[in-house]
Amino acid sequence: MPSTTPIYASSASTVCRRRVAALAVSQALWLFAASGASILAPAAQAANAARMPIAIPAGTLEQVLVRFGQQTGTMLSYQAAALAGKRSAGLTGSYSVPAALGAIVAGSGLRAVPQANGGYVLDVAPADGGQTMPEMKVSASFDANGATEGSGAYTTQTMRSATRLGLSVRETPQAVSVVTRQQMDDQNLQTVEEVLQNAAGIAINRYDSDRTSFFARGFSIASYQYDGIPTTVDNAYNVGDSTLDMTAYDRVEIVRGATGLLTGAGEPSATINLVRKRASSGQLAGNAALSLGSWNNARASADLSTPLTADGKVRGRIVASYQDSESYVNLYHGKKAMAYATVEADLAPGSVLIAGYEYQDNRPRGGMYGGLPLWYADGERATFSRSATTATTWSRWFSTSQTAFLRLEQSLGSGWNLTAMLNHGWGDYSAAELFANTWPDKATGQGVTGYSGFYSGTRRQDSVDAYVQGPVQLLGRTHDMAFGVSGSNQFSSNPGVAGGSVDYGNFHQWQGVTPEPDWNNPNFSRWQLLDTVQQRGIYGTARFSLADPLKLVVGARYSRYKADHVDDWGGSYAYAKHAVTPYAGLVWDIDAQHALYTSYSKIFKPQGYQDRFGRYLDPVQGKNVEAGVKGEYFAGRLNAALAVFRIAQDGLAQEDTGHFVGNSLTQAYFAASGTTSKGVELDVSGELAKGWNVSASVSHAAAEDNTGARLNSYVPQTLARVFSTYQLPGDWRALSVGGGVNWQSGAYRDATGPKGTERVEQGGYAVASLMAKYALSRQLSLQANVNNLFDKHYYSQLGMYNQGYWGAPRNARVTLRYIF
Repeated sequence: MPSTTPIYASSASTVCRRRVAALAVSQALWLFAASGASILAPAAQAANAARMPIAIPAGTLEQVLVRFGQQTGTMLSYQAAALAGKRSAGLTGSYSVPAALGAIVAGSGLRAVPQANGGYVLDVAPADGGQTMPEMKVSASFDANGATEGSGAYTTQTMRSATRLGLSVRETPQAVSVVTRQQMDDQNLQTVEEVLQNAAGIAINRYDSDRTSFFARGFSIASYQYDGIPTTVDNAYNVGDSTLDMTAYDRVEIVRGATGLLTGAGEPSATINLVRKRASSGQLAGNAALSLGSWNNARASADLSTPLTADGKVRGRIVASYQDSESYVNLYHGKKAMAYATVEADLAPGSVLIAGYEYQDNRPRGGMYGGLPLWYADGERATFSRSATTATTWSRWFSTSQTAFLRLEQSLGSGWNLTAMLNHGWGDYSAAELFANTWPDKATGQGVTGYSGFYSGTRRQDSVDAYVQGPVQLLGRTHDMAFGVSGSNQFSSNPGVAGGSVDYGNFHQWQGVTPEPDWNNPNFSRWQLLDTVQQRGIYGTARFSLADPLKLVVGARYSRYKADHVDDWGGSYAYAKHAVTPYAGLVWDIDAQHALYTSYSKIFKPQGYQDRFGRYLDPVQGKNVEAGVKGEYFAGRLNAALAVFRIAQDGLAQEDTGHFVGNSLTQAYFAASGTTSKGVELDVSGELAKGWNVSASVSHAAAEDNTGARLNSYVPQTLARVFSTYQLPGDWRALSVGGGVNWQSGAYRDATGPKGTERVEQGGYAVASLMAKYALSRQLSLQANVNNLFDKHYYSQLGMYNQGYWGAPRNARVTLRYIF
């Protein structure tokens, strides 16, 4: 549906300057928008004339308006103070948008002023009934698509990542959370790794300098969505996935637990939905930022939106960033570039076509593969500085990823909508690394041997998802339903070369200078990994209104999964599986702010193991049962949730000791049950009071295998994430201050050292941060962020490859941002 952005009154000269600038920007976007720009559509308000079923209970005027925006897809902007103390009787029946708004605000002293792109601004009706609008600053803005940009919020009004139904956080019977554009800007979160490191219930485990894996509820996360389109990510063979630049993204939505309804195959951990910014502005708008930080970290970004036609029915947006930085680790030097362009066209009333392209390029040099030795040669624990490295001057992990996408949003009438999405993604990486495999003598530094390797690969993925969603009338009540189909094809090629060994000499004086091997040397061993994965699925979900306070959400997905794997190590396989993943949830509204819920969800994960008779094992089944209470306050500007959960994973492959597959020498496996995870999560996000935002969460997950041993012991079981900002009142209102702390419990791993297997541990630790922002003018601001305020020493990776990787020391960034 059409949307609007916060509106400010402008002088005639400002409008003139904006039109000239808009013309210049629009010329740069015309090549990208050529096909869409030729389409002339009727005015957006024509779509608002259609009648649609509306069912909104009585409540405060702001609550009723929020639900109206969610049900109809209408963008509403208003001053929160103008609605204070006002109530509405709600609305039930079939109405056009203007008629419904008129009925909702009747008697409130407010009026709804239509905008050019179909949205409405609510303001105080003038006594003379005239149409002149006073200058005002919008203090609340709600988007039916859940967009957070420009809202200043730490929460969202609606999410579709869990059920496709467009429910609020309180209405969704599963643990969900969001990191908004405002929070990303306040904390200066520039990559997806930094975002997830500050998200509720997400644990981070680093492979090395440029690769990171993520965990939730004790299991690894491999299920991702881009604008709601499911995909999978292999963090070991990644094309820059964990270093993804977030400048082009509006928010990150997270659904914790099993999410098989929409994602198909995966782990019962979480799904990460990365939602891009849209070209929704009816006037030239944007921002530019420059930042400087510790270790020569320099970054520039720009974001411009503009109408491409005089009537605003075709709109464009371009986003770009570039970063050049060194590191606290010697030799490391990274360069990153990102470009994003999108065009949005109103084809007809209620019909929007979106096209876009995203490019990410990451060129880090001098990164470690793994980390630092944890021991000296005599078995004593090593004490290397945080700047020490095992890398070389030629070490690198270059990656490039590109994505082209199309999206159609079509109103079908009677409140029903069609959404169809297509993604085509391709990426590649090229890496040359040196891995330190032995331990140095403490006194001389001698004795460290490194093994070199070269890795290159490509990944191609095509994904499609289409669904219809809308209300139905049954037994005198309004219910919501959604039905869809999805599919994806993914191919990846990951060849490698094992080079020769390298003697580090005196490791204490290592500067990374050693010749790069000739990777074409015929004496080097080589291998190839080829994977093709196809997924197809159909799904449906419904939200039945059993009574005014009681809602039942049910759904199911039928999935077909086909995999072909070829490698040079004798582990090739090919198989096809299918599975049905049900979903059920119950939500009981205790009152207007609180709801109790319970839910059951499943997910499956195919596995390429065979039993002694040569039969492939059935997919692993992950089952998530949870219950909790949710609160929604201040018309949805603050959300809180408390959840308890239990996950059971059945059918996990275990070695069938002493047995092989048929007459071969391939190890046989059998399916075992008993892997579990139990825990509790508390999440609060949004606006506690005017100008006071908070994102706070505590989570605990105890995962065990079928023997009762701790599962993934290197992942902390308990996490706390807290960050808050406050805009000072009165004469100090130009200043905003904030701070936070990330705490996690201890973790351990059994690693191999000079004396054999030893348990290495990282105790619990907390990392604090501070933020301050000063508005030099209405458009120009200066912001400072300090991370690891107390300079805590800790390992961000411990025991993997029998090594450790230090977390970042205290560091700071200063950002100058101009908004127009």
